[in-house]
Amino acid sequence: MTRCSQGAQRADTPDEPQRLASWYTPGWSDAIGDRLLMFDNSASASLELLRFKPELSNASGFEDALRQRVDELATFTHPSIAKVRALESLGDDEGLALISNHTVGRRLSEILQDAHGPQFATELVSQLVPALAALQEQGQGMAHGLLTPERIIVTPEGRLILSEHVLASAIDALRLPPEKLRELGLVVPPGVSSLDDPRGDIVQLGYLALSLLVGRHVRSHDAAREIVSLLNRGSLGTESETPGHLHRWLLRALQV
Repeated sequence: MTRCSQGAQRADTPDEPQRLASWYTPGWSDAIGDRLLMFDNSASASLELLRFKPELSNASGFEDALRQRVDELATFTHPSIAKVRALESLGDDEGLALISNHTVGRRLSEILQDAHGPQFATELVSQLVPALAALQEQGQGMAHGLLTPERIIVTPEGRLILSEHVLASAIDALRLPPEKLRELGLVVPPGVSSLDDPRGDIVQLGYLALSLLVGRHVRSHDAAREIVSLLNRGSLGTESETPGHLHRWLLRALQV
């Protein structure tokens, strides 16, 4: 992997043989870390580097738990989950980085207000339930745990791709209180003991489905209950009727 300065591309001169040229461009940032997109002139897949905030990567237990989860899922592949390549210490005081395949598309959070309604919510559930089931089958207590609109990529073809599926156990290792998790943009649903609990994936997916129904991010169980109550009364106010099978799935997933 050739590392060049952010935003700068190394070009070959006409008198030199073709060499690998690599460059970075900034991606999405949040309280967990900064993401850099890495491109090169080879035929290999482009990569996304998640550089963790020092307060996370330097915390006791974080790196060990993350390395263990990356190792556990080293051979796991699924067409709806972005492949994790490695966990590396970057050196030069640049910290710890998770390296994954980059997925071309837009994050669900970017299009939530424009692309919403029962059809989108149904598609979300039908595409991501099999992916989450495949992940959970990899071992006891295996879960994504961080299902947010920012970690779902919508490809130009309309496929949904989950990213950063190896983080739950590392975040759990920090033993953060609920208010600190909310600062990271994460919520542990009621009745769920940790981010690494597979039951939490279903509840979080239910929140996301409701988000697509109403066109705004649903972040709590109380907000979900209110929306489901409107849905039960037929007064949700969506442009088209919510399919019965989606309605029933939401009731089971959210246990309301």
